[in-house]
Amino acid sequence: MEQEFGVLDKYLKVTRYQYQYQVFPGNRFPFAEFLVAFGLLLILSIEQIAIDCNDKSSDCRNPIERLQSRNSQLERETLTANAQVELNTPPSPPFPEPNPPVNSQSKFNSLILLLALSVHSLFEGLTIGLLKSPSVVLQLFIAILVHKIPVAFSLGSSLVQSELKTSAVIHFDLWFSLMTPIGTGIGVLLNTLPSVIDLQLLNGILIPKTAIYIPNFISSLEENELIQKVYSAPKPKWTQLKNRRLQNWGGIPHPKGMIPEKMPEWLQKYINRINSYCIFEEQCSPNHVLINEYQPGQGIMPHVDGPLFHPIITTINCGSHTVLRLRTTDNSETLQENFSLLLEPKSLLILRDELYTDYLHSIEDITEDIVDSSIRNLHLCQEKHITGQRLKRSVRLSFTIRHVPRCSNFKLRF
Repeated sequence: MEQEFGVLDKYLKVTRYQYQYQVFPGNRFPFAEFLVAFGLLLILSIEQIAIDCNDKSSDCRNPIERLQSRNSQLERETLTANAQVELNTPPSPPFPEPNPPVNSQSKFNSLILLLALSVHSLFEGLTIGLLKSPSVVLQLFIAILVHKIPVAFSLGSSLVQSELKTSAVIHFDLWFSLMTPIGTGIGVLLNTLPSVIDLQLLNGILIPKTAIYIPNFISSLEENELIQKVYSAPKPKWTQLKNRRLQNWGGIPHPKGMIPEKMPEWLQKYINRINSYCIFEEQCSPNHVLINEYQPGQGIMPHVDGPLFHPIITTINCGSHTVLRLRTTDNSETLQENFSLLLEPKSLLILRDELYTDYLHSIEDITEDIVDSSIRNLHLCQEKHITGQRLKRSVRLSFTIRHVPRCSNFKLRF
């Protein structure tokens, strides 16, 4: 029981962080879940309407009329019984109450059944069309095909027994048989329009999923501790590049596999904190931290982190702000400016999904940033910023925490 509550608590915690700190809130509408819930409620509604109409059609009179009819029937039964006693004749059956014509009621029930099964078939088709795995589509198609045989037989029998015209029965059968293909077509159409499903219109620009920005992820004391630990590391730990220097902790990623190193405790506690939000799958816990130092005027060219890493980036920012630019390329490989994110000190940024695979991220080589309309997370920032405001940079340390899938079995310990 404690384990179940622990899982629920983790789920609620992840949900709260994703919806509270999502840069582009509501950017993925749960279409599949919505269609299932809507279809179920619609079918239940149709069923309830059919039950109510059936009850009303069985006796459409008001309560007073029903009571008067019952009293009249009792009087007739009493008089008949007295007369039979005097004549010594066997009792006759009571007078039946008038019922509505069976024919019209049967037709109504058949049409309600047709409507309910048609809606059900439409959502079955939607399910097939929204799936992307060919093997799963084939399995579901076979299951629905087998399921349709008794359903179609039952519907056909109901329509025939309702004494509808032959032409009407044929038209209704064709209508029912077309519902699943129509639903499949709608599902395929939705799958071919990812901008409708996976993107949202935000400030006039379509923004992809998923970016989560958490201000004040660490305290000022923890920020100072991280900075002190970085600069107290041995000089050989630094790698000098053309426009910045960096440190690798946990190993050095390589296409042939990273030789793992023991993560120091002062970094491991922040890895554990990120893990507590269930950002990474359990088998993909972060095992590498890249620390970049940026002096004012230093940046990094547009790039993607590539297949060496699990497609999730988590970055802790210390010392100074920066503006992260995210761009895509068109067919001519020309960079297209899309949007930016303002990263404050002590904040955590999480990039995943298309933002990891399809977008290049970069930092401009400038000494100050100007707040403009391309920055999409101003509503989540700790401090209030206005358009046109100038923000001067100072020395910044970024801690990029991620998972390297390919590792050697040989481990280094220090």
